Amino acid sequence: MNNLRVIFWNCCGGLASKLDTVRLIISKENPDCLILSEADINSTKSPDWYKMKNYDLVLSKTIVHGKSRLAAYVRSTLKYHNTTNLVSKDHLEIISLDIEKIRIVGIYRPFKLITGNLESNFIDFLEQLERLHDQNRIMVLGGDFNINLNVRDALLNRLESLTEELSYSELVKHNTWQRIINVNGKKSIRTSRIDHLHTNQVDCVSCKVGDRWTSDHNTISVKININTKLEVTRCKTITRDWRQYSAKSASFVMKKKQDRDLVENMGVESIDRVFRESYLETQNELCPLRVVRLARQPDLCSNEIERHKKRRKRKLHEMKKLKRENKLTPDLEEIFLGIIEGLNKDIKRNIKVERKRQISRRLTSSNPKTFWHQIKMLEGKFKCDGLAQDFLVDGRKTKDSEEIANSFLDFFKGKVEDLSQRQGPYSWSRSEEHLIFTEEEVKRVMTSVKRKMCTGPDDVMMLVIRDSQQSIIRELTSFMNLVSKEGMPQSWKIAKIYPLHKKDSKDQVSNYRPIANLQSISKVYEKLILQKIDSLLPDEEGRHQHGFRKNKSTTTALLELQDAIATGMDSNKHRYVRSFRSFKTASFSSDKKHTSCTHEPLDGFLNITQTICPV
Repeated sequence: MNNLRVIFWNCCGGLASKLDTVRLIISKENPDCLILSEADINSTKSPDWYKMKNYDLVLSKTIVHGKSRLAAYVRSTLKYHNTTNLVSKDHLEIISLDIEKIRIVGIYRPFKLITGNLESNFIDFLEQLERLHDQNRIMVLGGDFNINLNVRDALLNRLESLTEELSYSELVKHNTWQRIINVNGKKSIRTSRIDHLHTNQVDCVSCKVGDRWTSDHNTISVKININTKLEVTRCKTITRDWRQYSAKSASFVMKKKQDRDLVENMGVESIDRVFRESYLETQNELCPLRVVRLARQPDLCSNEIERHKKRRKRKLHEMKKLKRENKLTPDLEEIFLGIIEGLNKDIKRNIKVERKRQISRRLTSSNPKTFWHQIKMLEGKFKCDGLAQDFLVDGRKTKDSEEIANSFLDFFKGKVEDLSQRQGPYSWSRSEEHLIFTEEEVKRVMTSVKRKMCTGPDDVMMLVIRDSQQSIIRELTSFMNLVSKEGMPQSWKIAKIYPLHKKDSKDQVSNYRPIANLQSISKVYEKLILQKIDSLLPDEEGRHQHGFRKNKSTTTALLELQDAIATGMDSNKHRYVRSFRSFKTASFSSDKKHTSCTHEPLDGFLNITQTICPV
């Protein structure tokens, strides 16, 4: 047997009422293992009543209200070992089966609490997953987790933190649950991804979301390649531990720190320092940094490659042994070298085959990021090695980090100065009046910001700022109004700059453009200003403004331009076309190149020539 087929399905309503459907699934799909959630097998009934021909029935050891909620049908001819050691867990059902070097774990986590509380039950759930992990096996964990993969919340963050530490990948990419619900007398369809499939070996495990049959859950069909060579390497990395983090705990801790540090009559700089330190302390307390060792499979690995490598290693060992014993004759050495050379050719050929297989797998992936990542690699636009190891500075190559950083600084600074000179002098004066923000406006902005994890110079994530805003909305509103009155703190004017490679050689500083990450709290103020401007700007005056406006973008600007050109051409007023080439970098417009062909000027229409402005 080369492949092992496993199906996970939440049958909903109990196995007793779905026996005919289960028989149909087994006859049609012919799985080696079928794991059923919400089976609700009554302990008063004989297990023989649920048995299937040529299949063994395995039940979870947890009995709730006289019922086992998780069951598995395993092909009788398979040599398996039931490693389930979980007993009396009302909030969790687990079946663990070892089949050769594969461990299949079926999980059912009920939606409603029977005993305990959500926090303690979920911590125990994560501990059980960690206890079942075996890095020397192909791990396949599936079932109804009742954690929606489409909705980012504290439970999903903590689950992903554990799966990242164990080097698991989630393979379910489509909705697996669908139900018609009645809301205010109107029927609507609600969908989610609460059925999961995690594995530590994505190259040998594939999954497909199947039919719902007689349930509101789809089946998840899994195919596992048993003959895959399992080779694990471990690398050390630093990540955040999200297992204790939640929006509620972030709000509570942040409020406690604000009450401790904030006092009356503080200036903008002092309040900014208190907010910055409080956010950072909250973040480090609830999701501290930790060093983990991640298990990773080599990029190019197959049974053929490993078999040839082992044979080459044996031949080299034999040749060295004969050489030490002075038994290696020239003829015998020539034979050994010929065999080793042939094995080297076989290894290179199999590496090419494996590389083609990986490219094909990525190009047919349902994940758009994986697809476009591979496209960019094939086009040579993406390199996995990041920045170059050494750079050309003043005509010579150097690896000194300080010298490279100063070179980037001079290049980016020169671009900004050149841009300022071409735009002309700019002067402004502060008005005596200032904008006043209400708590409702601040709440609206805080709920609209994205829960991102990137950081600026303050090392604070926007996710923590958004989750903790509920308990300190009054203090945050007062701070924003003070900034509007007295001006921005100096720390808001400092950015963390990341060089992003754009084209050509990586050792040339001029081939990079800067990405500036500002402090996270400053983005809240920016959105408040934008919200204020957007509310004060009349629709008629701002209809041609496409940047920094809701429901406006470069797409809408191009569509408006296309409509204007098409209208002019239809009325015989539009007689020229102008095309633009992109700037050397996205941030700066050093050399604008364009070609144009003009037959007649526009008569009282949009003059594109006069509207070209530098970035």
